[in-house]
Amino acid sequence: MCIKKQILRNREIYNVFAVLVFLFYSCMPAENEMFTKGVESYEKQMYRTAIDYFSQAIKDEPGNSEFYYYRAKTKMQLDSCHQAIEDYSKAIVLNRNVADYFINRGLARISCQNFYAAILDFDYAQVLDSTNSTIYSQPCICERIYRRISRGY
Repeated sequence: MCIKKQILRNREIYNVFAVLVFLFYSCMPAENEMFTKGVESYEKQMYRTAIDYFSQAIKDEPGNSEFYYYRAKTKMQLDSCHQAIEDYSKAIVLNRNVADYFINRGLARISCQNFYAAILDFDYAQVLDSTNSTIYSQPCICERIYRRISRGY
C-alpha cells in the first residue's frame, strides 16, 4: 500500500512540475513582432513603414539596442544622417560592445561631413573587432576628404 501511495505522490509531483514548465515557457516573450515586421519592411525597401515598426518596437522594449540600430540603418536609407546618428548613439549607450554600431555611426558621420568624429568611431570599432576590413579603409578616406575640404578643394 505504501508503494502505491508513493507512486501516486510522485505522479502528482511530476504533473505539477510539467504544468510549471509549460507555464514558464508559454509565458516567455516571443521575438518582438513589430521588430520582425520592421525587418521585413526594410528588406522590401519600405523604409518609412519600417521606421514606424521599429519605433513601435522601441516603445515596447526601450532597452533593446538592436531596435535603435535597425531604425538608424533605415533612416540612413532615407538620407537622414543626423537622425540616424542619434539612433546609433542610443544603441551604443545601451551596448558599447558591438563594432557594427560604431562602424555604421561612423559612416553616418561621413554622410554628415563630420569626418573627425567618424575617425573616432572607426578607431573604437577597430578595438572591438580587429578583423573587420571595413574599419581599416574608412579612416583613411575620412582623413583624405577632411584634408581636401580644409584646403578648399
